[in-house]
Amino acid sequence: MGERASVLVVESYDIGLELDPVAEFFRSRTVVRFACEQKATFADLSAHSVEKVVLNGHVLTVAEVWDGARLTLSGLDTVSHVLEAEALFPYAAEGRGLRRSTDPDGTTYTYGMNFPHASPRVFCCFDDPGLRARVKLTLTAPQEWTRLVNGTAEPIAPYLVVGAAGPWASLCRTTIPSGVPLAVYARRYRAAGLDRGKDIADLMARSIAFYEHHLEVAYPYEKCEVVFVRDLPSLAFSAPGLILVNDKVFDFVATRGPRYAATVISHEVAHAWIGGLVDCGDDAWLVEACATYLSRTAIPELAAGSDPWATAESPDNAYAPDAELIRQLENTIGREGVLRGLRLFFDRFAHRNAGRAELAACWSETSGHDLSAWAADRTGE
Repeated sequence: MGERASVLVVESYDIGLELDPVAEFFRSRTVVRFACEQKATFADLSAHSVEKVVLNGHVLTVAEVWDGARLTLSGLDTVSHVLEAEALFPYAAEGRGLRRSTDPDGTTYTYGMNFPHASPRVFCCFDDPGLRARVKLTLTAPQEWTRLVNGTAEPIAPYLVVGAAGPWASLCRTTIPSGVPLAVYARRYRAAGLDRGKDIADLMARSIAFYEHHLEVAYPYEKCEVVFVRDLPSLAFSAPGLILVNDKVFDFVATRGPRYAATVISHEVAHAWIGGLVDCGDDAWLVEACATYLSRTAIPELAAGSDPWATAESPDNAYAPDAELIRQLENTIGREGVLRGLRLFFDRFAHRNAGRAELAACWSETSGHDLSAWAADRTGE
C-alpha cells in the first residue's frame, strides 16, 4: 500500500470517456472527491495532453501542475476537496490501458484493462490499490454500440475500473435465483454461438451458487457480465461485475472440454470475493492463490469426473503452487476449516485490503490452531 493511502481518503470518481471508432485520441473527464490530511499531494495522470485542471473551483495552470505523469495538488488548506481533470489519451497499441481494435468486417471495439498500474492512462486518479472509492463510469460512443461498465456503489481500486464498448453480440442474458443478472457478450461475428453463451452463463451461475453456499457470503456486486475481447494481454481479467476474457477462450471452451471452461469461468468468478470484495495489497500472489484454491474446490461439481489437483495441463497452473499452500492447510484444519476462515476474512475485511497475516489470523480464530507461522513463512516467491 502506498504512502498516500495513509493521508488520503478518496470518496468517489465520476468518469466520462468519449470513444470514437476512428479518432486518434479519446477524451477523458474525471471528477474526484477526496479528503487529505496534508497540504499537498499528487494525482496520477499519464495523458497525451491535459486540457483543464480545476481544484476546489479554481482553474490551475496545466504547465505549472502537470509533469506528464503527475498532477501536483497544493494549498489543500481544508479537509475535503474536488478535483476536475479533462485530458486526451491515445488508445493503447498493446498491453494495458484503453484498447481499440477493428475486425475484418469493419466493426470496431474498445475495452479497458488497467491492471496493475494503467489507470492513469485512462483517467485521472490516485493510483493506489489501497485507495478505494465509489465509481460512476459513463461511456459516450456511437449509438449502435453496446456500452458495458462496472461502476459500482461499493468502493473499488482504480485498477478495477473497467469498461467495454462496441457492437457486441449478446449471447445470453439471465438472472440467477438470488437476483443477480448475468450476461455474456462477444464480438459480432460470434453471434451464432448462442449455445456456447448459454453454457458459459450456466457456469457463471453455478460458480456463484457454489461460492455463496460454501462461503456463506453473498455475491458482492449488482451484476456479473462476461465479454470476450480481442488481444487481451492475459487469459482473462476479472473486475467487480465485469469479466474480460480473451477471445481465443471462446474457441477453447469448445475444443478443450468442460474442465477447461469450468476452470476459467470459476476462477474469474472467484475474484468477485478475493481481489474484489477483499484485495490483498502487497500480497498480490495471495489473490491468485485463493482464487485458484476456491476454483479447484468447485470444479468437481462444475465438471463431473474432474480431479483439478491431478492434471498437469490446466489454464490456472501458474498459480497452482501457491494454491497448494492453502490446500495443505486441509491436513491441519480440514476443508471446512479453510472455508470458515475465508468466510471470516471476507466478512471482516469486506471492501478493504488485507494480507496473509490477516488471513492466517482468521484461520487461527475459526479453527483454534495457531497458524501465524503460515503467514510468516509464505512470501509468494
